[in-house]
Amino acid sequence: MREREIFLVMANTGYEGSDPVRSFAAREDADAFAAKCNAYDASYKRAPDMDASDAEWEQWQKEDRSWELEHPAQPFIRRFNYDVMPLRFTSRR
Repeated sequence: MREREIFLVMANTGYEGSDPVRSFAAREDADAFAAKCNAYDASYKRAPDMDASDAEWEQWQKEDRSWELEHPAQPFIRRFNYDVMPLRFTSRR
């Protein structure tokens, strides 16, 4: 048996732990994906003020839903951050 590492991109919360989002054979690919997820989160548009018009709220809701559906870590969205965790992988080859 041969041992090597795979790299998990983890979606982290500040209170519930983390979830594995994707796995990669190369650290560079995992780092790039985690960076893409973190950058996408930084693009999030906050909700309008409570006294905003109904039209503003409706527009934000549409944009928010679109943001959710296009998130690269779907369905693991709205997390604290995304990072890479190496994990030993054993193969029979």
